[in-house]
Amino acid sequence: MRNMLLNWISDLLWPLSCMGCRCPGVRICRTCLDSLPPTPPPDHIGDVPLVMAGTMQNPLLERAVWYLKYRNAQDLADPLGDLMAAAIGRAGIHADIVVPIPLHPSRLRRRGYNQAALLAMRIGAVSGLPCMDALTRIKKTASQVQTRARQKRIVNMTNAFTADRSVVEGTDVLLVDDVATTGATLEAAVVALRDAGASNIKAAVIARG
Repeated sequence: MRNMLLNWISDLLWPLSCMGCRCPGVRICRTCLDSLPPTPPPDHIGDVPLVMAGTMQNPLLERAVWYLKYRNAQDLADPLGDLMAAAIGRAGIHADIVVPIPLHPSRLRRRGYNQAALLAMRIGAVSGLPCMDALTRIKKTASQVQTRARQKRIVNMTNAFTADRSVVEGTDVLLVDDVATTGATLEAAVVALRDAGASNIKAAVIARG
């Protein structure tokens, strides 16, 4: 309710306009989306293929990610999810289910939504794949944003997730998050999915930080 009120006040004082060209009525217009640089080549998180829709060196994409994550701009999940779905298609990535990285329940209550889940739902809708909440965050970790060192992030995320075997066993999973920096969060989720019997895992993010 508080976030909705703040958004209403913000929209009243600063009417919605494109982050790139300031055209009114939309947060990112189609022209600015189409002008983004080509999709980076796939990378890896350990031995898991990682597809990215862009790079955080692009100011428009960096701002969009920040607004989605911290400014309650949930409407950005659709255009950003579309970018991710297009990159996934170009990379020839196939999966049976789409699984978002979850937030810890306490953080979800504070934020009010999980940006990775919004992206995963959009990717699932575009690709025709079921989006499944197959992961649970069981460890309340410190914010990864405050921890830049890779080894500290790995320790921070160790045993952070558990996966639902009844959902993932024997399946090809597309794991979705907003941004990968060191990859520690995705790696911890991959461990949980493999422990639960996932056959193959691929990952997709908006960008690598």
